[in-house]
Parts: sequence; C-alpha cells; structure tokens
Amino acid sequence: MNNTNTENVDDKNMTTMEIYDNFTGSNNTTENYYKTFDWPKSTQEMVLSSFVVGYGIMTIPMGLVVQRWGGKIPMQIALSVNGVVSILTPWLTNWGDWKAVCACRIAQGLSQAGIFPSLQALFAKWVPVSERGALTSYVFTGSTSGTILAFQLSGYLSESKWGWPTTFWAVGLMFLGLFAILTIFGAASPSDHKTISEEEKIFIMGQVDNGNTKKHLKIPWRAMLCSRPVWGMLATQVGSGICAVFFYTQVPSYIHYITGVNVRSSGYLSSLPYVFSIFTSILFGWLSDFLTNRNIITVKTARIIFNSISQVGLAAAFICVTFTSGTAVVVACLIFSMGCHMGVHVGFMVNQIDLAPNFGGTLMMVGNMMATVAIVLQPVLVSFVVTDVIRVLKRPDQKM
Repeated sequence: MNNTNTENVDDKNMTTMEIYDNFTGSNNTTENYYKTFDWPKSTQEMVLSSFVVGYGIMTIPMGLVVQRWGGKIPMQIALSVNGVVSILTPWLTNWGDWKAVCACRIAQGLSQAGIFPSLQALFAKWVPVSERGALTSYVFTGSTSGTILAFQLSGYLSESKWGWPTTFWAVGLMFLGLFAILTIFGAASPSDHKTISEEEKIFIMGQVDNGNTKKHLKIPWRAMLCSRPVWGMLATQVGSGICAVFFYTQVPSYIHYITGVNVRSSGYLSSLPYVFSIFTSILFGWLSDFLTNRNIITVKTARIIFNSISQVGLAAAFICVTFTSGTAVVVACLIFSMGCHMGVHVGFMVNQIDLAPNFGGTLMMVGNMMATVAIVLQPVLVSFVVTDVIRVLKRPDQKM
C-alpha cells in the first residue's frame, strides 16, 4: 500500500486500511508478516455483532445449565473454548476471510453466554449478605482490568512486526491459563470445595444460606414474570447492556477516527475510562455496604441510588461527547461515563440476588436474552448512521 498523503488521494477510492496506513505511517506489506484485511464498515459491524448472535443463542441453555449444576462448569466451558478459538483465529481468518472471523466470534459468544449467570450463582453461594455489595464489585473489576489489558496489548502487539495475530495468541493463552486455575482451585459452592476449612465453610454457608438457598428448585417462571420489581430490574439490565456493548465496540474506533489518534495511542486513551472505573466500582461497593450495614439507608434505597447514578451518568456523558471532537474533552466524558456505569454492580446486578437468591443466575439469563435482541441490531444501526469515517478523519498535521 502506498503511503501517500491523504490530501492527494481521492477519498472515494481510498480503502479503510490505506487510510490507516497513511495516518499511522506504517507499511503492512513490509513490516508485518501477516496481511491486513480491507473490510468495509458494514462488514466490520457484522463481525462485531456475530459474537452477540452466538451469545443470544446459548443464553437460555447456559442459564439452565447454571441453575442445574452451578457456576463452575459454564465458566470452564467459556475459558477453554475462548482460549482455543482465539489462538486459531488468525489462521482461520487467512483461510476464510471475514466469514471465518464471524464463525469464531459466534463460537466465542456461544461459550460466553453462561459467564454472568455463573457469576450470579457463585455470588449467591459464596458471598455473605453483609459483604455482597463490596465483594461483587471487587469481582466485577476483573472484567474491567481485562479490558484495560486487552486495549494495551492490542495497540502494542498489532503494531509489532508479527502484526495483529499476536493479540489473539496472547489472549488465548491467558484464557487457557485461567481455565487451568479455575479447574484446579475453583468450586461451585463451599460444600464442593476440596481444601476449604470447616470454619470457613460454616462461616460462609451460615451467612449465605440461612435456609434461603437450596439446590435443584423448580424455576417459578410465572411468579418471576408477574413481578414488577423483576421487570424494573430487567429494563435496567437491557439499557445497561446496550450502552456497555456500544462502549466496548465503538469507543476505540471513535477515538481513532474522530479525534485523530493513532492505534497505539488510541489503546492507551481507550483504557483510561476502565482504569478510572476500577476505583469507582470499589468505591460504590464499599459505600453501599457501609450505608446499609449501619442502617443509614435501606438495601432497596442503596440499590436505587447506585443504579440511578449508573444510568443517568452514563447517558449524560454520552450526550456530551457528541458536541465535541477535542481529544481531552472526549476522553474526560468517556471516563466519567464508565466511572458512573460501575454503579450497576451494586444496582440491578446484585439486586438479582436480593430478589431471588436461588435464581439469581436465571434472572441474569432472562435479562441477557432480552438485551441481546437489542444489541444484535446495534451494529447494524451504527453502520447506517456512520457511513463515511474518511471525511471526519484528522490528518497528523491537524491540531488536536
């Protein structure tokens, strides 16, 4: 590909990958061992949405597996399948182009459908009520930390001489390592753990169970679907899921194309909201337990307050982003939005366990299924709205 200045090239005839090369100053044919692919925006959105297709297909089956066998097995499936698929993706892409990538992402979506229901089931078995807000927040910072690591790795490794495949190999090896750790040390409940002390087991199960959590109960579908609190929680989960997926899939591209920052810098800037959100997640979790354990506010009020902070703050920040293209202001808005969004961990997510300790995973399954329908359509909508990233792309000589 020629590294010609963008001013001297007809925008209509320039491919997306050529623009990337011109902007970053890279030459993929000589610097990287693996070729890059020229996919239009519509194809890119199809690749992104294919994960959600797989996720939606297995949402209900995986939720039922969690309800029947607990949270460990679906987590093992997710980690092992994603590890193998990630490692194979670069070779499959060279063989089958974007269709192969879609197939890989569908497989990953199929296997990951049980992750959040599994976490809810594990929380219900392992986390005492008095520590529910803090401990669930601490656990969910794991996904945030993983996102930060992924942004850093993808930006750095994709510009190495081995190119973008190294990102998939690194992530795949991490998945397989976590699978080994979970298999050796993990358990679905304290009673199933091989090395837990009797004192620990009595402490955890005495506070968690209290006669409220039992195995193999019949799911009360009628009672759940006729419950107004359940529907309020589900509505919040759908809206939160749409915003979260939009953030994950569109923010890196937005920072790159709108603010004119290259791929590696985009990785750094894209990770800043997640770094900040780790601290707000821990803060919200600690504050929620502090206020409720001291009877300053009720558990219900705490859930409403932190859930509202999440939804209102996220929406306000997203709206503000549309009125500026300055890098500093955009990143500040995105940092604020993701920081507020962490309120969901002590909002609707922990509220699922509050409402039904025996069926927290099932409630998560139902909410995920509803959110998936809207999320599948999201990339399609984006591809219709964002039809020409070329005309908003800044050149390196433009002032930020």
